[in-house]
Amino acid sequence: MKRSLRFDDIRPAAPQHRKVPSRVEKFGLKRHDDYAWMKPGNWQSVLRDPTSLAPEIKNVIGLENTHAEEILFSKEALILDLRRELSAIETSATREVGVAAGKSFYFERISEAGELVLGRRSLMDQSEDILLDMASERDLNPAARLSWGGPKYSFNRARLGWAVDNAGSGVFSIKVRDVGTRALVVEDIKAGHGGFAFDRSGRFLYWVGRDEVGRANCIWRRDTSDGSDAKCFENQDTSYFLDVRS
Repeated sequence: MKRSLRFDDIRPAAPQHRKVPSRVEKFGLKRHDDYAWMKPGNWQSVLRDPTSLAPEIKNVIGLENTHAEEILFSKEALILDLRRELSAIETSATREVGVAAGKSFYFERISEAGELVLGRRSLMDQSEDILLDMASERDLNPAARLSWGGPKYSFNRARLGWAVDNAGSGVFSIKVRDVGTRALVVEDIKAGHGGFAFDRSGRFLYWVGRDEVGRANCIWRRDTSDGSDAKCFENQDTSYFLDVRS
């Protein structure tokens, strides 16, 4: 009698990892976790520098990623179809948008490579000045991702700022470009939480800092004219995360 194969019949065997019986207590609740050893004791440092992850834990992640790839291999045709559909949707959404201000049109578009591009175009001669091309950010670090708030101009459009996560860890570097000179006036904020805002003049940048465990707990003010920082506010209540908006 012929038996049809189920997915479980051809599914690659999951890798087996070392078990270390452990008792974990959180919020007054106790539980047993054989894999608690996979959480590094220095996890805050690992967020900032993923290469510092212990080799044994890194090996487990590698084995699990390989296992996932083996499972998804049988779905390759479906994955390609989904990618084609997504590509068609993205193509329809790549139309340039923007706003005219002064003698320039400030635009935002998606390049043919699928990367975000921000710039301005002269209303006089149509010449373009590219202020941010995420392809360039990825040239510096292929893992670079913009913060959820996206790039922001100051009110007078004298500055353009953006926050980039270079490791997928939620630790953001914040950069600010002078629109007139194209010079980076801020590029040394390396451990922000992603949120930032400009004051009316564009001179001051307010950005969200992090505590030792990554909580958004303070607001800093950067003077872009001299590079100095001043702490404006710090929240000691661990129940809250701070943000700043303009």
